[in-house]
Amino acid sequence: DGVGASDAASITIRVVGGVIQGVVTNAVNGESVSGITVTIGNNTAITDEEGEYNIYTAIQSGTYQVSAVNDSFCPFDGSFQIPNNFSSSLFTYSFSVSPFPQPGEIRMVLNWGSQPSDLDSHLKTPEIEGQTHHISYANRGNATSAPYATLDVDDTNGFGPETITIKQTFSGNYVYYIHQYSSSGSLQGSGGVIQIYNSPTCDGETIQVPSEGQGRYWYVCDIDGESGDITVVNQIQNSAPSN
Repeated sequence: DGVGASDAASITIRVVGGVIQGVVTNAVNGESVSGITVTIGNNTAITDEEGEYNIYTAIQSGTYQVSAVNDSFCPFDGSFQIPNNFSSSLFTYSFSVSPFPQPGEIRMVLNWGSQPSDLDSHLKTPEIEGQTHHISYANRGNATSAPYATLDVDDTNGFGPETITIKQTFSGNYVYYIHQYSSSGSLQGSGGVIQIYNSPTCDGETIQVPSEGQGRYWYVCDIDGESGDITVVNQIQNSAPSN
């Protein structure tokens, strides 16, 4: 203190031995999102200007529950698996959050792990203005004319999001499913989670990928275009569902 006096104090430093990190993006445009409060287990972090979060914790095999909140986005709930043979002290889990749906919208957001690198979202519509439609990376739809639904984000590098928004529903059955496009990995091991958000709130469904089943197609659900009711199917199969 400048006059020769001294003092002492103690502090406890906890060595946790690992970091879980990732980037949180906007499910509609793919841009990073700051100010998201991310909670994994008992640990919490807030994303920075680049949408990045870091949680310092022991890295152990098992299933981790994830939640994320922000006043401008729907709450996110998901999970990921750290495998038994994982030996690094750094694990990456990125995901996306959805803005509040506009009146009349239904939004389906897929998040998953690093593998498979490419999962594709598909939506088959009922007859709209004289014909049915199939929305995917090959036909991203239209927000202001038939089919009044769009593939907002198409991800090919793992984690997601793959986002489809129905802007306006029509009477009949909508069929929503996921196709494993890339050859590496499996749907069962993808850690995939789908959140379906209804307007004007974020109420809907959270659907985890099944751990059993064979095939490269994940038949997620049917949506009644008149009532908005969601019928969860949630099965892995060898061919695409029909409507």
